Amino acid sequence: MNKLSAKIVSHLRSKEVELADRNTAITYMASRCISSNLHLPTSTVENPFAYFRMTHTENIMEEINKINEDLVVDVDGIQSLISKMWILRYRLVHEPYSPQVRDVISTLIASGVSDIPKQYSELATKYDELRLEDYAPDLFEE
Repeated sequence: MNKLSAKIVSHLRSKEVELADRNTAITYMASRCISSNLHLPTSTVENPFAYFRMTHTENIMEEINKINEDLVVDVDGIQSLISKMWILRYRLVHEPYSPQVRDVISTLIASGVSDIPKQYSELATKYDELRLEDYAPDLFEE
């Protein structure tokens, strides 16, 4: 059994993931691990989706095939989720004003991420309209 498959099986057991949720959990864990290990470009690219496909498809398929030798996996589902997670990482780094990044940051603040003082997390939870407001980048443009 390859290292990632063994880790996934270990987590499934230790977290007592129900049988009905195992396929989804395997897809999630594999996608999260693989997407986190794919490099991002050092600067913006014209088409991040095309960049992703051209740069990472071969490595992704190698990793998925290794897992698929040990576990029954939804190959298409893993590929799709890997690309979505990678694109989110790309946006966090290169597109800080995208709606997806705004939503991630708003959710982190409202959930009480440790970097933000509790009073602001509580305020963001109490007043959704403040948390979800689009604080546009043009505030700093002249």
